[in-house]
Amino acid sequence: FTYLTSTNTPTATPGHQVIELVTSPNNPDGANVLYDNAYYWPHFTPVTSTVNTTGKDIRLFTLSKLTGHAGTRIGWALVRDAELAQRVQSWVGLMTLGVPWESQQRASTLLEAILAADGLGTVAYARDKLAYRWGVLKDMLASSPRFRLQQFDPPGFCLFEGASMTASPAYVWLECLQQEDVDRGCMETVEDIGIKGRPGPAYGGSQAFVRLELLCRDSTFDAAIKKLQVAVEMK
Repeated sequence: FTYLTSTNTPTATPGHQVIELVTSPNNPDGANVLYDNAYYWPHFTPVTSTVNTTGKDIRLFTLSKLTGHAGTRIGWALVRDAELAQRVQSWVGLMTLGVPWESQQRASTLLEAILAADGLGTVAYARDKLAYRWGVLKDMLASSPRFRLQQFDPPGFCLFEGASMTASPAYVWLECLQQEDVDRGCMETVEDIGIKGRPGPAYGGSQAFVRLELLCRDSTFDAAIKKLQVAVEMK
């Protein structure tokens, strides 16, 4: 589907239809906004407000970031405007030729199991796992002259947990601090020690950064930590 952006938007020209993907909460002022809420779950970030839609806003969610079943390929959207919702449904049907019944049944079973436990088991497991991994990284790199982690927002009150929480993102933005590592690229530096990552420029950043994934098996995380510890201790 397409929609007209504001004429104040740099990429819009009169009569020109575009789709803009904007990450919440860094949205520009405008009437129609597409929110990517794929990671708006309490094991990644404090849920500080309810998810509301106004006007022709669209909010996108995915099952993969809630349960880890990325292969199920199930997501959903919240759309308040009935006419726009019909257009979205038609577009999805046209582009996908329908969602496989197998995927729908698997997703339904997963969501029913989560709801039967009030969602606490799945969320608590994922939250504790990510919090532990971030704790290990923060302790290791607290005084490292070679690497630095991204800055975090202050803790927020999570409506789901009913308590103050610190974010535990799914990805690490690791910054190389030594000029030699920056010049050759931080991704090259970590790959030399056997850790796979994604370069900062792939996401609009500089080559001083590399993105590492925390959504992995315990054995993978433990192996990566051992290799990173070696790099931290290198003079």
